[in-house]
Amino acid sequence: MNVSQSITVVMSLVVAVALCTPGALAQYSPTSVTAVDEAATMADRLGSQAAMDAHFVDEQGRSLAFSELFESGRPVILNLGYFGCPGLCSAVLNYFIADLQDSGMLPGEDFDLVTLSIDPVEGPEMARE
Repeated sequence: MNVSQSITVVMSLVVAVALCTPGALAQYSPTSVTAVDEAATMADRLGSQAAMDAHFVDEQGRSLAFSELFESGRPVILNLGYFGCPGLCSAVLNYFIADLQDSGMLPGEDFDLVTLSIDPVEGPEMARE
């Protein structure tokens, strides 16, 4: 299994675990979802490779290429959300972390865990918290 396939498998497991936690299920309501932007869309890109030359800012304010996240050779679990999320984000992340702890796998040894904020207003200061 190559790195791309490993990432796909791990990301699928992350989504499945996150969505099946009791907290996530208890808080999910299809009628509570509101449109943030009518122009926002979602496209299925299963099997596609991410843009490895995309750049992000890390918790120290340094520019980091997406490809740098994969230099260890370990699978990378990406957690996309908000650092300052007042609702479901924190609950999903807490259950996810608890499930990872129960798995016996160790971040930095068995996999790398990266959290990226999808809010352009949230900066390095919030990432450090």
